[in-house]
Amino acid sequence: MQPQINYLRVSRDGGGNWILMIWHPNGANQGQFKYNTSLWLLGSNIANTAPTLIGPLPISPGGNHVGPFGIVGDHLYLGQDTAQAFGRYLLTPSTTSSPPTTWPTGMVEAANAYAGTGLCSFAICPGDPNSSYIHNYGRTLDQGGVLGTYYTLYNYNSWTRRSKQLWYMESTDGGDTWGSAQPLFTDGNAVTVDGLPNAGNFSLPEVTALGGGQYRTYFNTVDACGNFVTVTAPLAGTQQGLTVTKGFSPSTVAPGGSSQLTVTLTAPAATCAPAPTTPIYTGLGFTDTLPAGMTLAAAPAASTTCAGATLAATGGADSFSLSGASLAPGPRARRR
Repeated sequence: MQPQINYLRVSRDGGGNWILMIWHPNGANQGQFKYNTSLWLLGSNIANTAPTLIGPLPISPGGNHVGPFGIVGDHLYLGQDTAQAFGRYLLTPSTTSSPPTTWPTGMVEAANAYAGTGLCSFAICPGDPNSSYIHNYGRTLDQGGVLGTYYTLYNYNSWTRRSKQLWYMESTDGGDTWGSAQPLFTDGNAVTVDGLPNAGNFSLPEVTALGGGQYRTYFNTVDACGNFVTVTAPLAGTQQGLTVTKGFSPSTVAPGGSSQLTVTLTAPAATCAPAPTTPIYTGLGFTDTLPAGMTLAAAPAASTTCAGATLAATGGADSFSLSGASLAPGPRARRR
């Protein structure tokens, strides 16, 4: 009887060989992180149906392998539930030995995946509000001699996603040393899904190298309709978002004449279902300066259809502002 497979992943070593990694339940008192882990050589053909066993990973911390992996040179990198959460294994004599004369050996903590995040490992601070664990790792990649690994953090106390953020670490010396974790996004709340704000914390990161120091990121979040979705950056020129248009009526006036200015905010229509009907854009606003030589009327008849918005328009001023507006997908709000 073959053991159950809970999860598998493939990665390519420096020689062009595909390596298959399989997580198996350990059988006794099975828990979420208690797995035996084995490596298999597929060779240059990823469709190989007769892989060669490279071997199981060492027992310690073999009961706690988590997350995807990457192979760079003769080392395998793996997320795991240890104090620093990121391990490095030596593949000897190489991943191409058939059959291998030596199975994967040793393990060192390659880097502290918590350093720089402001959070701490559950193995060190289990009762702390900042207690966290690495739930999802992306593949460790080598691009131009720079190694990178990507991951998300979970709240250890509630077992929920920590934030709207992906973290990454880099090594410039072949994996011997790693820098502290850095956030991938300046503001995760500003990440949109099909032009609308995301509605959930991030998880399941994956990153592919595009060459030239460029990467493409994939991860899971929640769209404006409440669906769990996998997202990536839009192609150049296809990004959706709020639009602002304005126009004068009449468009031409004589000195001393008057014209009415209309400014329109438009939210993109929802492409998901069920489309939200309540505002999902909140706190919108802008300040606009009139063309040179124009000022607001002494008693401006300003009005707005934007829900919750506040207008600031002073007679004789050359600018005005709107703040606190809210929009649902699709509708427009106007300020006159």
